Amino acid sequence: MPPIVVLPELDVAKEVSETDGHVEMDFLMPNGIFIPYRVDFYDSVENLKLKLWKEAENYPLFKTLKRKENYCFVYINQQGQKDEIMDEDMLLNEFKIAARFLKLGFLKFQYKHPVGILNHSILPEHIQNQLKGGMVLSVHIEETGVIYTMRIGADKIPNDLIAMTLEKWKNNTGNQHLRPTDYILKVIGLEDYLYGEYQLRNFKYIFRCLLRNTAPALWLRLKSKVMEVAADSRAASARSHPERPGKPSVKGRNTLTSWDIHVNFKLTINKVSKIIVDDNSKVRLFVGLFHGPETLRLEHTKDAIVYNGDVSWKKEVEFDIKVEDIPRDCRLCFALYIKKNKEYSILTWANIPVFDYKCRLLKGNYRLHMWTRAEHMEHMELYDSCNPIGTVAMNPKVDHSTILEFMVPDFNVQSHIMYPQNEKVLQCASENMEEKGKPGSPNWHPSKTHIIQFEEILNDDKSGIRQLAEQEKSLIWMMRYEIRDKYDYALPLLLNAVKWDNHIDVSKALKYESHLMCPLSKFLLSRALENQHLGHHLYWLLRSEMHEITVTVRYGLLLEAYLKSSQEHLAILSKQQDALVKLNAFSEIAKNANKKPQKVSEDVKRIMHQKVEVLSGLYSPLTPQICLKDLLVDRCKIMDSKKRPLWLEWTNADPKGPNILIMYKNGDDLRQDMLTLQILQIMDNIWKNEGLDLRMNPYGCIATGREEGMIEIVTNSMTISKIQRWYKKGAFAKEALYEWLKHKNPKEESLSQAVEEFTFSCAGYAVATYILGIGDRHNDNIMMKESGQLFHIDFGHFLGNFKSKLNIKRERVPFILTSHFEYVIKRGEKDKENFDRFQRICEQAYMIIRSQGALLIRLFMMMLSAGIPQLTNVSDVDYLKDTLALDLTEEEARKKFIDKLKEAKNKSWSTSVNWALHNMAH
Repeated sequence: MPPIVVLPELDVAKEVSETDGHVEMDFLMPNGIFIPYRVDFYDSVENLKLKLWKEAENYPLFKTLKRKENYCFVYINQQGQKDEIMDEDMLLNEFKIAARFLKLGFLKFQYKHPVGILNHSILPEHIQNQLKGGMVLSVHIEETGVIYTMRIGADKIPNDLIAMTLEKWKNNTGNQHLRPTDYILKVIGLEDYLYGEYQLRNFKYIFRCLLRNTAPALWLRLKSKVMEVAADSRAASARSHPERPGKPSVKGRNTLTSWDIHVNFKLTINKVSKIIVDDNSKVRLFVGLFHGPETLRLEHTKDAIVYNGDVSWKKEVEFDIKVEDIPRDCRLCFALYIKKNKEYSILTWANIPVFDYKCRLLKGNYRLHMWTRAEHMEHMELYDSCNPIGTVAMNPKVDHSTILEFMVPDFNVQSHIMYPQNEKVLQCASENMEEKGKPGSPNWHPSKTHIIQFEEILNDDKSGIRQLAEQEKSLIWMMRYEIRDKYDYALPLLLNAVKWDNHIDVSKALKYESHLMCPLSKFLLSRALENQHLGHHLYWLLRSEMHEITVTVRYGLLLEAYLKSSQEHLAILSKQQDALVKLNAFSEIAKNANKKPQKVSEDVKRIMHQKVEVLSGLYSPLTPQICLKDLLVDRCKIMDSKKRPLWLEWTNADPKGPNILIMYKNGDDLRQDMLTLQILQIMDNIWKNEGLDLRMNPYGCIATGREEGMIEIVTNSMTISKIQRWYKKGAFAKEALYEWLKHKNPKEESLSQAVEEFTFSCAGYAVATYILGIGDRHNDNIMMKESGQLFHIDFGHFLGNFKSKLNIKRERVPFILTSHFEYVIKRGEKDKENFDRFQRICEQAYMIIRSQGALLIRLFMMMLSAGIPQLTNVSDVDYLKDTLALDLTEEEARKKFIDKLKEAKNKSWSTSVNWALHNMAH
């Protein structure tokens, strides 16, 4: 007979002090530090974590911890099993803790399913009205299949809804052992969960349902089935790693800093070789020091004759700026020009940071493999003859690139010259601070005259990119503390006011990084490792650009760092990548012009059946909130358009979720579509922040590689062209759209709602397409949902790059507002006043976006170096400045837009002609 083992009774509660209710506990922190700590056993877990975090500040490696919200407590329960504390409002004594030991683990659930909360709190008036009596929703019990429909206040939180549901469940079944803390709410059809102390109305999913006038549908699921704490290895990979120890401090080696070098910066241009031009051509080399796009100094060589592809200058170039005044992120930029017919045009260019990633000043001989203009972009924006916003990486095509050789002297210093450490920079800033009470000091308050002058500069610089005069720079810099505290939206203007060629000013300003390991890289990685949704988007944004050789190294390193630190997500993304490789192959087969379309379709489906396992059971590359279960091969098809995209359909991994339809496209650059849809989403957010819901539909679109990607297929919708064909009376029949809506909405109530949806969405897209200059607006690029929602697709032309034929522009109106649209808005001729309302909505929407014009312009400016064909020059962004009328007063801008609206209405016949011609051609 085996021996009987008598286990002690496991209950920490018996070890709690009777005098003060405290107990000694041991805590294992995520960074590996062990903390013994006496805690109040009857305090909330939230307070316990707060106090523990304060205590942890006294221990090593505290800075390696992420925010405390990213972790949850893990304990051993009285059954000897590991369990986690998910509800931190509960008291510690409410958990059956068996040992005086708690561990903080990385909460994998919140990483994988971050809560989706609105970034605005203002609800449109019509939604506020419908919420006065609460909202109706359904909760599906996963364990039993029972559905409860109930009404609840929109200001309640998820736990309130769970408690209400369980109360109904208890009343129906008599089960009294149901605890709200054991359950969580999941959106039906999406991998999206509702949790946290947020009002229901603030969840994105709930808000979308309210906009669509549909009842939210939710699962009630056991937390134990969906929540888990990351294993130690995964938690460790997701944590911030401490900085690697560097070499011993340079302080003991008497190393000089650049601030100790009081002579001008100079270099010697030795040679440029492998220049691909004819012998005896004249070339000139421009050399400049730049901080961002701002020119600090610029010089150039004399013209030289090319012989056998080479030019030898052996020329010293000295800049009128001392080494001590060169900012940390300054770039040394080169551009080689050829002279033809007395004019110079750029041949090649290269950039290199003046200080390397170890903060060491350039020193010695260098060979740079230069980029050609064509390798970067067709219409490159130049700043004082150079390309300072281009990459600092060398051209990897070393066998075919022009080579620049130059030398930087050691300035009579044997060791490396270092840029000063942060401590010295801060010390310099404090020593050169304005005296207390003097203009520019922290406690100085600008006069009314100063504020008026500053606000005049703000009004004159609505775009945020105007060149400032020296006097304006001085005023802005003097008011920097006032701007920080009261004009935070003007911080970009403050950066423009910094004098980058004076190290005392630079020590007080923000940085513009040039190196691979920079604050921006660290920020993106840390955020992606805290939030898998962000990690998903970061991965595909970087992955889709890997073919651009100017960023291959940088993006490749970022991707490697992310994937090595997120092994679980690596498996998910690898599955997506495998599926995309197969889809790319199917797409190439679909383009076979040597076979009949029917035969090609059969071939593609046959191979799809063979590879169906690879294409099933994966998360959608469009969004990590959708899990694709089984590919329905028989419902897939090859679409008729030129690039032969694939129409794909999957079942939803959620058994109650709808099927998912996605288009795979190979042969089109979707980056411009992505940018446009993102801007439309931003516009929609701006409007909603002001309580204006324009029923926009920025559908999902993602570039996954060079000229390939996926697009969400919007169900229950049809192009204007197909609706016109359905009506069978041609492109000029203005009643076609209204008759189609009547056909889809036979009841008067639903038809009225459809007209309302059309009115608002038509206004939103009219304003958006006008501001962004979106072209090629034929009737196959505009669609309408059965609900009445109008939306635009295919954004291959924007910023006024309109198509033309025989030098005649196809777009002859500021935006699309045809008689077809007017007929729907007026409900035929029944409601003419609604068109006046439509015009007022357009006007309101335009003025709201105009007030945020500087934001839009900065977003486009940031994309100048992205390689998008129609966005390569600052002049391209000028189109936005014109449509936003930032140089006009508010009333002048309003009048200009009203005139454009009238022009669009009066010339709508030209759009009808274009649509008729398009229908005939297709």
